[in-house]
Amino acid sequence: MNKKNKLNLLGFITRTGMYINPVDNINITSFINGYLLADDECDFLQLYKNLLIKKYNIPYTSDGWPGQTTRFCNVQLLDWVVAFKQISLEIIIENQDKNLDPELIKILKSRITSLIKKIDTNNNIWFNNQWEKEWISLCIIQNPVFKLMWTKDEWEIIYCITKIVQLDSIFYKDNINTSIDKLKSLRDQYEILESKKNNI
Repeated sequence: MNKKNKLNLLGFITRTGMYINPVDNINITSFINGYLLADDECDFLQLYKNLLIKKYNIPYTSDGWPGQTTRFCNVQLLDWVVAFKQISLEIIIENQDKNLDPELIKILKSRITSLIKKIDTNNNIWFNNQWEKEWISLCIIQNPVFKLMWTKDEWEIIYCITKIVQLDSIFYKDNINTSIDKLKSLRDQYEILESKKNNI
């Protein structure tokens, strides 16, 4: 998969709602299949299939990659859209080691930064369970390459936000205000880092 494919697919993964509506497994499947028909040299689905087989032991059968994704969801207890994005992101940043492509980093970090800025206690319409799914989709903290994208201070904030989101299910619990207050504090810390960086 060449750089153009990676940039195009990362754009789709990070801004899916700009390409399809509703954002669901049917429309994602149609979009990806259509994209690959237009570029038959892109091996994205082969990489996708192989990653699930070799790394996660998820078999590929007659129901194709969408069915393979569903089986992955059943094992990992993930939403289908979240699972697709996580797997795709692993493929896009795979094999980069320490030579991370700056364009890819810029796109992904920009999207994650915009999600951090949406953390709000004042009824921000974009801060809801969809925000939670998007965060889990993009912040694959278990991936060592993903960690390399961030400074030490940034990583600590990204990691803490992800753990709160994973463990607290912030929009489904009675202690939602406590969780959001923690997230808001982390947001403020991140914005201070951003401000310092911009003033250098």
